[in-house]
Amino acid sequence: MGDEVEKLRAQLKAQEEANEILSLRAELAKVQQEREALLAGEEASPAPTAKKKARRGKKKARASYEEGEIKADDAKADDAKADEAKADEVEAKAVEAAADEAKAPKRKDESEDESAKKKRRVASVLAGLPVASQQDKPKKEKEKEKSSEPFMSRWSVLVRSTKASLRFKTDRAKLCEEADGSWARAKPCGPWCADLPHAFALDCEMCVCQDPVTKTQSNRELVRLSIIDADSRDVALDTLVAPSLPVVDYVTRIHGIDETALRGVTFTRRHAQAALLALVCDRTVVVGHALCNDFAALRFHHDCCVDTSCVFACSGGETPGLRDVAHAVLTAEQRQDYAENAHDSIVDARTSLLCALAAVSDTFPVVIPRADPPVAKKATNGVAAADTKDHLLFVHRIPSDFDCDALTKAFEPATGVHVLSAIFVPGTPYGKCTLSLKSKRHADLAFDVLGPASDEDKQGRPQKKLFLNAASKGHPANGAANHSGPYCKIRKF
Repeated sequence: MGDEVEKLRAQLKAQEEANEILSLRAELAKVQQEREALLAGEEASPAPTAKKKARRGKKKARASYEEGEIKADDAKADDAKADEAKADEVEAKAVEAAADEAKAPKRKDESEDESAKKKRRVASVLAGLPVASQQDKPKKEKEKEKSSEPFMSRWSVLVRSTKASLRFKTDRAKLCEEADGSWARAKPCGPWCADLPHAFALDCEMCVCQDPVTKTQSNRELVRLSIIDADSRDVALDTLVAPSLPVVDYVTRIHGIDETALRGVTFTRRHAQAALLALVCDRTVVVGHALCNDFAALRFHHDCCVDTSCVFACSGGETPGLRDVAHAVLTAEQRQDYAENAHDSIVDARTSLLCALAAVSDTFPVVIPRADPPVAKKATNGVAAADTKDHLLFVHRIPSDFDCDALTKAFEPATGVHVLSAIFVPGTPYGKCTLSLKSKRHADLAFDVLGPASDEDKQGRPQKKLFLNAASKGHPANGAANHSGPYCKIRKF
């Protein structure tokens, strides 16, 4: 677009110069006519006076000057036209050469050499990091699907769609507020990343930690990082990560990683940042689902993203889960692979990549339906299945002077149900928390004990009040005499 504007400007300038030359030529012709008339008058008239001779001399000098100036302008315009024609010829040859190169298919051995070169480059930049693989969960390698990779210009459509999403803007603003000196940002693009892949997919697994000084809990402490090369679909990096704070809940029921698996792991979050800084520049496309959570766990800033939770939307306007997107756009075989290995960071990263590639192909519905609820798996060791939320209760509107311990001490005597773990997010003036119970039956029992529903949330789900002062003293949570004081609201997922 900029080249076309410059060409138009050059053409306008040349037209102005041509018009000026024509005007000067008209003036010159007029002067010549006057001169010829004067010469004709001299032959018929007596000898001219000194004043007339002086005037004639001035007119002759002016005419010769203007004639020389016009010739110089003509020469300058001819040179400009010659330079413009030469530039057009060079540009046409470059475009023709690029088109020929694009049309000429690469030989198979050349393509394989380029892929192998990128793979070796990725391995070399990660060679010095203490990668800790998850040995207790071996995964069978699936045959790579054969499909044409999209051009980078096609990725840009999804990057713009992600950036335009209100969810992405809101989450990015929150990350900027949380950022401190421990956060990292991708380096500018340059020769150092020329032979690296242009796109990666990533996913993180996390646990709940608590700061021993402030007692603040965080549910975004990194325990595993998986990065997939978007070109080859190979695993570029898969490692366990040692948490940086004392762990209060490993969330093993979700991802299968426990204290034993992390024992002896020396790969830290700073190592994860170093890996990303070695692989990703500011123009590298990072693909994932709900990337805000992953970047918060990594403490990493990146704007060139394709977030499938922003590209797609559910028919009710709600944010879709990865299972919803996978069910809507992937094949039956791909969905089966995800269903069998849900909450595995390699599978989740690869699934989000496949969903993004489906979006690139322009054959997807932007608005998708909610997937059917998964069939509940049989519980093991008394812990609910990992891919359901039936055993969870969501608590919100928690007054700021109540922390996680105070909420648990109020909930257990009021319901008679033990809380396995709690993910608490403090806030001003209200906080929120997710309570994990032993099973769906325990969650239903606790919710029923709280009495009749007080109201409904925006999605029409019933929610109940838990009066905290009364409950913490061992009295019934919703007794007739206890409808006073601070309270929170509880609903099912």
